[in-house]
Amino acid sequence: MIKQEFFEALKELKNDTVEHNEDITFKELPNPQKYSYCTIDGGSSEIFMSASAGVFIVRIYARHKKRERSEELAVALQDKNDKNKIIIKGQKTRINITINQQITGDFVNSCTQAIGNYRKLRELTKALDIAKREKVEIIILDGNLETRTREESKIMEELVKECARKETTIIGFCKSTTQTINNKPLTKIMNEKATLQKWFAKHKSSYIVKLHKQAKTPYKIEIIGNEEKALSFLHWNARDIATPGYPYTLIDADRHAQVSQKEKTRLKVLFHAYSKNKLKIDEEGVKYHETINRF
Repeated sequence: MIKQEFFEALKELKNDTVEHNEDITFKELPNPQKYSYCTIDGGSSEIFMSASAGVFIVRIYARHKKRERSEELAVALQDKNDKNKIIIKGQKTRINITINQQITGDFVNSCTQAIGNYRKLRELTKALDIAKREKVEIIILDGNLETRTREESKIMEELVKECARKETTIIGFCKSTTQTINNKPLTKIMNEKATLQKWFAKHKSSYIVKLHKQAKTPYKIEIIGNEEKALSFLHWNARDIATPGYPYTLIDADRHAQVSQKEKTRLKVLFHAYSKNKLKIDEEGVKYHETINRF
């Protein structure tokens, strides 16, 4: 039977605001422990942009007992009937994402935000794929575990079910957080309060952790599954002398997932050269498939 606490934890992640200075208990990290794991991260970059459509490269990287990296070109199109709706067409997936352009300001910013949502969906899809076919004790995702679209929520629920069945713990590791206590950064306040060199503190449904005594800053993490296993693994993985307190596996994933400026420039040149007089993207995006698939 699926463990109900997995789903309760997922729901709690959506209600994690801070309004006042609360009593916080700091605890010693559990001893460092190695577990089998998979780290997943994604990157994206704009290749082409017009007034109503954009083409992006989306890259997903996963590292477990081997490295896996996939890439695809995705098109972002403005819905002709609703300027606040962005249609994302990947090579295998199509989703509609609602973006308030009064907030983003224009179509280009809306496209960038929508592609970020699409990339997150692809990361979750890869995590589910790994969870189904591999036996790992930890799955680490870059960023929080909160879902923003219906499609993300569906994949996340499937991922939680599969991980509960296999007793796999999910970690969302946040490089930064906008949470505050009395309008001051949460991580800064907690770092000033802590008397331990390495510590963790439960806050609402998430955790703030300082994983190395030489770490300059603590980080926010979210856990669905075994708390001690997650913390002891992060403690073990964050001991690299170059970046003490930050998990090395996330550094590796970020390096392989990101699209470099050199790659971006090369792809732009190739794409524009190949698509000249061939690629015409209309509002429904019906003419891009053949060119992109061949490219």
